[in-house]
Amino acid sequence: MKINKPIRYTLYLAAVYLFIHIAAYALQEKFFFLEEKLHADHQFNFTNSNISDFEELFLPMENGDQVNGLYFKTKNTAKGDILYFHGNAGSLDRWGDYAHRFTAKGYNILMIDYRGYGKSDGKPSEANFYEDGQKAYDWIRQKSSAQNLIIYGRSIGCGVATHIASKNPAKLLIMETPFNSMHDVVQTRYPFLILKIPLRHRFPNDENLHKIDYPVHIFHGTKDKVVPYNCTLKLKKHFKSGDQFYTIKNAGHNDLINFPEFNKTLDMILE
Repeated sequence: MKINKPIRYTLYLAAVYLFIHIAAYALQEKFFFLEEKLHADHQFNFTNSNISDFEELFLPMENGDQVNGLYFKTKNTAKGDILYFHGNAGSLDRWGDYAHRFTAKGYNILMIDYRGYGKSDGKPSEANFYEDGQKAYDWIRQKSSAQNLIIYGRSIGCGVATHIASKNPAKLLIMETPFNSMHDVVQTRYPFLILKIPLRHRFPNDENLHKIDYPVHIFHGTKDKVVPYNCTLKLKKHFKSGDQFYTIKNAGHNDLINFPEFNKTLDMILE
């Protein structure tokens, strides 16, 4: 039976859309996790001259994996500790350069590479990220009381930070360029995905905020092309009294540090 052109084109289009949706589902990890592996004998050497005093550690996980971390120590009298969860790309070889921002303010800071990143064993996944985050929290609590501990999340690390904060006490939670939920980001950035793609990794910041009973501070730029500003703005409806949302005009996803209002406000919070 001969199929006329309009129907044939419709079938072709349907096949293309179906292929796109199948590929989007199958390749989720390639979009979510942009890990950088480091050799086991890699020596950390940070470009910032203020970063000199740090301890490397390996946290044992129940399945035998080890999670690599760096604990940076302030040269000043310590005000407390920061547990920092980095974004979805790179490794501690890159993220460690951010430590001086906090040690200069009088904080010790623990950063970890999630499983599959840097020197850490295993494979990245939402479940593994949460387990890694909890192990890091348990380690830092041996050095710091909850009243002196700040949990800090950056981008996808906010998903880990809100999960850990929803289950553990701390002084406050700081979120830099977070998202409402991973599903919301996918639907906003890729509206051509007509069908709702089942996500294997959700990172539901919106659901977690309801369970955090200490102050939350959120920073986001209006020109963020990775996590659209409107996706993050939806988190405000989950705020409790005392939570704060700071809009950094014209800032993108990776350049908040270049904006004076971000630095001034973050310094105020840390002080």
